[in-house]
Amino acid sequence: AMEQDLRAIKAAGFNTVRVHAVVMGAPFYALCDTLGLLVWQDMPAGDGRALPVWEQRRAEAQEAGLVSASEHLDEIRRTPESQAAFDLELHALITWLAPFASVVVWVLFNEGWGQARTRETIAWVRRADPGRLVNAASG
Repeated sequence: AMEQDLRAIKAAGFNTVRVHAVVMGAPFYALCDTLGLLVWQDMPAGDGRALPVWEQRRAEAQEAGLVSASEHLDEIRRTPESQAAFDLELHALITWLAPFASVVVWVLFNEGWGQARTRETIAWVRRADPGRLVNAASG
């Protein structure tokens, strides 16, 4: 079914597929390589332990000026364990998918979910894989 889907996408004139918040198996990326489909790859970055979680009250407090800009409300604060797990998984993702030419963009944080240490993470990804584009926060 996956091969049929990718061939239909290509036949319809599309040139890019987005792998959203999941990592596919090697046959998916190999077929994208073969078909000439570009892959926009998300890092599955959710984290229930990340604090503080983004929520409406937090947005309202920011808009009302009840918190200072120094509180970095555009990012979450991960626990050390959470950050270590994220770093390990991001490294594994990039290392594993690096051989597939179809992967052309790394998306680190889908719509900001799980977004932490953005500048450091972008810098690391650019050092680890300087030949691909990096989209820090899609959406």
